[in-house]
Amino acid sequence: MISASASIDIIKGCNTIACVDCGLINECPALVPGKKTQCQRCHHTLKSLKRDWESRVIALLLTSIILFVCSNSFGFLSVEAGFKAQSSNLLSGVLALFNNEQTILALLVFITIFVFPLAELLSLSYVFISKRLNRKPPGIRLCLKFLVHSRAWNMLDIFMVGVLVTSVKLGESATLLPGIGLFSFTALIVTLILINLHVNFHALWSWYSPDNYFAASDDKEFSACLTCRATVGKSLIERQEPCLRCSSVVRPRIRYSLQKTSALLITAVILYIPALALPIMTVSSFGRESQDTILSGVIHLFNDRLWFIGTVVFVASILVPILKLLTLGYLLWSIHNKHQTHRHTRQRLFKLTEFIGRWSMIDVFVITLLVALVQFGIIMNIHPEPAALAFASVVILTMLAVETFDSRLLWDDATSDTNND
Repeated sequence: MISASASIDIIKGCNTIACVDCGLINECPALVPGKKTQCQRCHHTLKSLKRDWESRVIALLLTSIILFVCSNSFGFLSVEAGFKAQSSNLLSGVLALFNNEQTILALLVFITIFVFPLAELLSLSYVFISKRLNRKPPGIRLCLKFLVHSRAWNMLDIFMVGVLVTSVKLGESATLLPGIGLFSFTALIVTLILINLHVNFHALWSWYSPDNYFAASDDKEFSACLTCRATVGKSLIERQEPCLRCSSVVRPRIRYSLQKTSALLITAVILYIPALALPIMTVSSFGRESQDTILSGVIHLFNDRLWFIGTVVFVASILVPILKLLTLGYLLWSIHNKHQTHRHTRQRLFKLTEFIGRWSMIDVFVITLLVALVQFGIIMNIHPEPAALAFASVVILTMLAVETFDSRLLWDDATSDTNND
């Protein structure tokens, strides 16, 4: 592909930012540490600057790497019931799912609690080492792009909540013994949360390439690069040139956003029916078998007076998925009918859906842990059932639906076919 700079004159700059939420072009002057700049229309944070953020992230990153190794190297959790004992490490649940022929579910859990967290730590290390050395070796751009788009798929924090729910569920019938791996894992969650709070992707992209504005002199329409937040002129977009900063494809709107989101949403609704109706796990005890659905599991928790854990599971497994489906459906309907009111409210609904969507994975992780820990022969065994995969599919599909939904459509004066191209 011929570079755009070879065919038209490119005006570059660094103070103009197109809001990725509503599409408005904002002028952003240099920031003072401790301050942030918000979009003038939708109030989305365009960039912020924390004091000494880089040193803090590096310290937290080194700590996280050590804790990640410890979490996967030492014993995680042990269960004692009668004269039987079962110990596990962080990935025992993945192996147990493989042994129960739940290959897709096992791969999903493995990717979200091991592959993505490890890739995130390695990518951050590569970027910050390069930045400290003031070098830009090959792969920096790919690492930054990965970090921008992968954050929602690192689910260690949700897995930790799954550990707490599992511990409470087993607490009355067995003795649970935490290992060094669990303590390391708990500390790892804290450090990763702090990293996400402090890392400044705007500053990292500015270090990689100071220019974040690319347009021709006659451009009057602009769009935001959803990866590096650069502002790109219409002339470059029409030429199908990639972003001159990160090489991502830039479009005025996500292509066929409404169609993609609708298809994913409909599929999720269809799969949610068997996820609720079919059994999610089978418990075998002294030759007797009983099956639990998602709803019956919640009822058992309430019957055992485990009000808090029962509420957590009910919210994550039943209430949140339903609210996600209804909210996305409402947003699609409002765009289709070209509603011009309550835009800020609809934007907040979308951001809330984006934030809570991944937390429905709690039930999947609880099943994974139970399958790993409760294997006591004739005394008691737990096996996953088809609803576990159906429910996990609903979670993944709704997360993908959020990613394909272009929130800038909420702010357009009219929705037309051209907006989706």
